[in-house]
Amino acid sequence: MNLVSIDEQLKMLDKMIAKAENSLKRAPKGIVNVECNRGVDQYFYKESPTERRGKYLTKDSRALAAALVQRDYDKAFLIVARTEKRKLLQTAKYGGERNVSHLYANLSAVYEHSVKGRRKLIKPYFMPDEQFVKNWEEEEYQGIPFTIGIPEIFSEKGERVRSKSEKMIADKLFLMKIPYRYEYPLDIGRIYPVYPDFTILDIRERRHVIFEHFGMMQDNDYACGAMDKIRDYQKAGFQVGVNFLFTMESQDRPLDMREFERMMEARFWR
Repeated sequence: MNLVSIDEQLKMLDKMIAKAENSLKRAPKGIVNVECNRGVDQYFYKESPTERRGKYLTKDSRALAAALVQRDYDKAFLIVARTEKRKLLQTAKYGGERNVSHLYANLSAVYEHSVKGRRKLIKPYFMPDEQFVKNWEEEEYQGIPFTIGIPEIFSEKGERVRSKSEKMIADKLFLMKIPYRYEYPLDIGRIYPVYPDFTILDIRERRHVIFEHFGMMQDNDYACGAMDKIRDYQKAGFQVGVNFLFTMESQDRPLDMREFERMMEARFWR
């Protein structure tokens, strides 16, 4: 499944290529070598390749080291980005499709293949999955406040949820190492934002997938409200099975966690 079209991938590439090209225009001349001495990274500046080791850069001169490291990253990144752009244009010419995960992996590799001492000074144009997920999970947001007096139920991740079924879902996502946010605000064109039960991060596509659990389907008013919510999501462009998933349960038909796990494996583990 490829949610990111070739046109979108090309636009994203063009923006990153422009940033790297602009950065290179301001880059200093010279060479920086990185050495690790007893676990400490040290940086040495050379004006030309003929110098044997170069001048040691103190912490006060670290900006120069960062600029030179960034320059080298920019050059390597542009080679890969321009190559990827040619591949996409060639694919589009013949009406084909190219999964965005290939693009993400190749762009990430430029940063990931740099030595550790260089990586710490680089500002990557495309962030590796591990760092991207970390930043995504650490983003702060305000969910729906809890009313006083309702039971306090907490997931294994530590956040408070509203039902035992939601705890089961949250714990399963946590166990499967699928990044998620609980009741993250979403704008779908209403006066006020909506708060899906879970917003899941599809790491391969770097897209959000909303997930709703409708847990009181035996109640007619609740069931009608659930149908209205599903229609609202669809009107806002969300597609069931693509970037919108949901489960249902009632008093006599409880949530099937085995089916939920199969759904998550099929959508996020392929």
